[in-house]
Amino acid sequence: MAVLSPSDAALAAALAADPRTRHLVSGWPRAGVRDAQKRALMARVRAVVGAAVGPGGGGASSSTPPPPAASSALEAARLAVLAPPVAEARDTVAAPPPGSGAAPRPDPYAWLRDDARKDARVLAHLASENAYTAAVMADADGVVEALAAEMRAAMQETDASAPLRKAGFFYYWRTEEGAQYRVSCRRRVPADAPTPTETDVPGPGAGKEEVVLDENADAAGHAFYMASGATVSPDGTQLAWGVDTTGAEAYTLRVRNLATGKDVLARSIPNTAGNYAFSADGGTLFYTTKDALDRPHKVWRHTIGDDPARDVCVRHEKDEAFYLHVHRSRDDALLLIQADSALTTEVAALDAADPRGEWKILFPRTHDTQYEVSHRGDQVIYTVRDAARPNSELMSGPAADPLGPGARVLIPHSAAEKIEDFVVGASFIAVFKRVEGLQQCLIYKVPPTSPTVPAPLKKGARIPCGDPTYELGAGAQGDWDSPVLRLSYSSLTTPASTIDVHTGTGRQATKRVAPVLGGFDPANYACERLWASSADGTRVPISLVYRPDLRAAAGGGPQPLLLNAYGAYEACSDAAFGYTQGRLPLLDRGFAFAIAHARGGGELGRAWYEDGKFDKKANTFADVLGAARFLVEAGWTTPDVLCLEGRSAGGFMVGAVLNADPDLFRAAIAGVPFVDVIR
Repeated sequence: MAVLSPSDAALAAALAADPRTRHLVSGWPRAGVRDAQKRALMARVRAVVGAAVGPGGGGASSSTPPPPAASSALEAARLAVLAPPVAEARDTVAAPPPGSGAAPRPDPYAWLRDDARKDARVLAHLASENAYTAAVMADADGVVEALAAEMRAAMQETDASAPLRKAGFFYYWRTEEGAQYRVSCRRRVPADAPTPTETDVPGPGAGKEEVVLDENADAAGHAFYMASGATVSPDGTQLAWGVDTTGAEAYTLRVRNLATGKDVLARSIPNTAGNYAFSADGGTLFYTTKDALDRPHKVWRHTIGDDPARDVCVRHEKDEAFYLHVHRSRDDALLLIQADSALTTEVAALDAADPRGEWKILFPRTHDTQYEVSHRGDQVIYTVRDAARPNSELMSGPAADPLGPGARVLIPHSAAEKIEDFVVGASFIAVFKRVEGLQQCLIYKVPPTSPTVPAPLKKGARIPCGDPTYELGAGAQGDWDSPVLRLSYSSLTTPASTIDVHTGTGRQATKRVAPVLGGFDPANYACERLWASSADGTRVPISLVYRPDLRAAAGGGPQPLLLNAYGAYEACSDAAFGYTQGRLPLLDRGFAFAIAHARGGGELGRAWYEDGKFDKKANTFADVLGAARFLVEAGWTTPDVLCLEGRSAGGFMVGAVLNADPDLFRAAIAGVPFVDVIR
């Protein structure tokens, strides 16, 4: 068996004793394993130091380790010593997915599946992988902690949201320094308060602060805590919310009397999906529970004050392709149960004032047809997406029969513009579209006294956005009859912002900008929107942010760049501000950051999504490769300093792109990658 010489052994011991060089010998395999690589590393260390080290070497003694030195050759020699764990190939068989009709197939790695997380063999292999990762990353010890501290320092722990006026209260949340969770609060609106405007804030006459939910107190004693679905009854007297203390996203329902602060359920209700809806009088609460596949499949009716054992199941979805969700319409007139699959929607409705009434199917399920529904007066306002209208059409119809002969088109379908969302108020309809991949908000005024909406809607007033690439959407909304629309906005250079718009006058007020500490100045950063070409000639948008001063100081040439992409499930990778993702430390060190808006996402309409899925999934990878090559050809970066990042389905993309062109990137991050596509 090969062994290290006394000189090499002494040098290794000296390196291990010094915090500056300990990483060079961290995670070494046992004696006799990779000894040749160990000797090569010791020789490289001596070459870097430039003097013999160890007994008989004539130089420094073994108790005097060499100073730390960085070089690619030294790092390569260090990594060559480490022995990555290799999963054992075993004679095992993979079971097919339930209901697939497929036969079991040989899979030498099927033994690694351990849904219970208790198999000693699997846990031992994971431990060896974690140990290997720690050894590889040993040279980053201290750096990780320093960067985490830098990112934390940019976050203001004591903060508060912009108050939202609703049902006689201003609602808001706040955070406190040193506390991990939010405190949700409210203050009563004065009885003589004027009609809300875009500048509306709690004045001196507002009531004293009431704590609706202190998540810090609620989380006490739990190693994990997450709240979901907090909703206040229409009369403001009760709070329903769900609590997860395991991380399984199965929420235990709780209901609290806000006047007394006491929970009112005879017993908590476990395994809910975390969404809840009160009846109009607050006496009844509807909630969903999950099946063994973690699918919300039942909607239950609970009468406040009754034993939950008497709760009634009002809907049981037996088709495993569909998930249930229950909510109340914004005008509080209807309770809605929405059943959704990947392609199809069904919507049932109930008069919120008659919680024991019969649920009526307003929109029956038709394959490859999806709806989003709101209510106003005697009308249902809804979008429909189907094969003939892939980018959705906005419509209205009588609440009794919205798809019948009384249905009217408010905004027709467009192949160039995708209707993504809408908000209905007493005096306006706000429509959120995507045009050329960028979000737009248009406000249409409607007569507040008319129960019907004029069709078609006249030209809407567009909300201007100042950045070349950004994220724009609807925020939480206040009272139904308020003329104020709340927007959520951010960009690669603008922190998350809450903006209120008066839909009658068009005036705007920025109510909150998420604070970023540490001397952040948005003027130091610039964002651009670029277009690359994919392999088939398709134009692919890119959002880019960088520091112009650092780019200029480096001569305006190529710079390190992190390229992010997702490209799946019609999800949009919008250009939102991202200091919690560690972008600012990168930008402040001379990196650029870019997002490739690849096919498979929803940025350029339904066709953009359809063109990046199933047998067209390769288009996603081609788009990312096209974006990367464009950034190199345009002089933004070089393969030697270009990095790629993707998470989940984006991690799948990373694997495919690296296999297609491994020389295009210096580094890659595949976050929880979806790579076992067969199973």
